[in-house]
Amino acid sequence: MNDQWGAVWDRKGNSDSEDRLFLGGFDQLDFPVDFEAAAKTLTRILAIKPEDRVLEVGCAAGLIARHLDCRYIGVDKSEPMIKKNIAINKNSACACEADDLIFKDKTFDKSYVFTVFQYFPDLDYARRAMEELIRVTKKSIYIGDIPKESHDSSHCLYTEEFFAGWEPAPALYPRENRFSIVKHL
Repeated sequence: MNDQWGAVWDRKGNSDSEDRLFLGGFDQLDFPVDFEAAAKTLTRILAIKPEDRVLEVGCAAGLIARHLDCRYIGVDKSEPMIKKNIAINKNSACACEADDLIFKDKTFDKSYVFTVFQYFPDLDYARRAMEELIRVTKKSIYIGDIPKESHDSSHCLYTEEFFAGWEPAPALYPRENRFSIVKHL
């Protein structure tokens, strides 16, 4: 995550707010996001079962995780956001970089990343993060809400070709100029 975005998430995590939409960066959207429905869609896409170990990379405030039925752990670069996630959701979470996950090979059955790739500093970081997801995951990985275009020049943008070998996947909530992918290992 580039320093500008890291500072934004640290500031949100250090705030007194427990508003999950604010903490997750969804407070500025002009349409409602149903995170419980998003969790149901993710559960269907990845076939998440209660006994599955599931990793979320870029967990922030755990907006989707709070609606999942599994053995969940989240990671985020922002330590203040990790503390906030644990405090308001009682989730298991820890701080680390997406391109240097602290877990052993094949620790998780499934992994997901949602609305995070735009905050990565560059495509090389994104490639390393994808390699790490593959390394720590046994069965399936979902990456959602990947931006092709953005109003913000600091966002990292992608094409479907960047994700060669991944399959198109349903969006957890539809947005123009975004796409989602899945990889079954």
